[in-house]
Amino acid sequence: MDILPAQEFPEITSRLSRKKLLLIFFVIIFLVIGIFVVAPFIAEPTSPPKEIFITNITEGQATITWSTDKPTKGTVKVQNVIYKDDGDKNKKSQGFYATHLVTIGALRPATVYNFEIYQGWRKVYEGTFATAIVLNSVNNPNPVYGRVLDTLNRPQVGVIVYLTGKNENEKSAQALNNTTTEVCPIKSPQLQRQLTLHP
Repeated sequence: MDILPAQEFPEITSRLSRKKLLLIFFVIIFLVIGIFVVAPFIAEPTSPPKEIFITNITEGQATITWSTDKPTKGTVKVQNVIYKDDGDKNKKSQGFYATHLVTIGALRPATVYNFEIYQGWRKVYEGTFATAIVLNSVNNPNPVYGRVLDTLNRPQVGVIVYLTGKNENEKSAQALNNTTTEVCPIKSPQLQRQLTLHP
């Protein structure tokens, strides 16, 4: 039996060509999606978190702060809820920061929570904190006003200010995201009693 040349079966060869073209098309689409979706996560900078503090603890919220040697994205996961840096809360995309401040809300009083710090999709730290008990009364907040200046008296941006009362373990933290005067509410009655403020 003689084998006939391929041109005598145009229907078969055109079907094979269409299948090959379709396969090549899907492979190219898959690669493009992979490059634009996966590559940014892999290429994101990472830097080990340090100076991790849990501050502003109340019966319903806490603030987690940390710093990194180079700017990174930062999120905190608590009970399967992702919280972004406070500076990114009203933004669609995340920024890269060397100082991170994340406020965790809608918590229950007197409860221990596990949390995880993420840089992009990488988990870089795990820890726990406990919320405060419900107080019968709370003093009126005594806000602290001011700016952080460098040695040349220039206002600094991206600074986290920690206030700690004498003989206390409690801290209050506030991020300064611009150079204007900022308010740092002191949420701890013990800290409020110990701070003497001058206008």
